[in-house]
Amino acid sequence: MYKLTTDLAKNRILVTFVGAFDYDARDLAKEIQDASQRIRLNCGHFDMLSDWTQASTMPQEHAKAGEDVVAWCVANGLRKSANVMDAILLQMQVKRVSNEDDKIGFFATQTEAEAWLSA
Repeated sequence: MYKLTTDLAKNRILVTFVGAFDYDARDLAKEIQDASQRIRLNCGHFDMLSDWTQASTMPQEHAKAGEDVVAWCVANGLRKSANVMDAILLQMQVKRVSNEDDKIGFFATQTEAEAWLSA
């Protein structure tokens, strides 16, 4: 399950993942694309803050969809994407999906992630 919200004042998409990846990854991709288009109207770019601290390990079918979402975001105005996570296996999965792009950071706390996004 996930929850997606936006913070227009910060040009930011916030995604919180909880439990199993029991959703259609295409639905999440569509929500991210729609949200980023609304946010980019302010300044032409957007940031993402994803909280993975309550998520399970990512199934392989979601990893491919994740790669596509990351590639789309990078090509369509992503300035930075901060990922808050404490599970090493999940961090390795997300790093692989993101092709270790320097726009994408990994943090132990939301405070650290927020500071990096604001810099």
